[in-house]
Amino acid sequence: MRREAAAERLPVPQKTEKSPRERALRLLGRREYARAELDQRLRAWGVSPQVAAALLAEFEAAGYLSDARY
Repeated sequence: MRREAAAERLPVPQKTEKSPRERALRLLGRREYARAELDQRLRAWGVSPQVAAALLAEFEAAGYLSDARY
């Protein structure tokens, strides 16, 4: 009985919404993506064209995204 009562008081973990940057970096951590392919993913998530372009430029500058490597 005591365990059940204690379990009922445990806080329920809240799902946190990840930013488009975090989501894209998670994808890039799994495999290479072409710029157009990652842009398509970002746009599907509702990211504006300006924000998507800035993120893609950031990833290319950091070496995380490269069409030549892809």
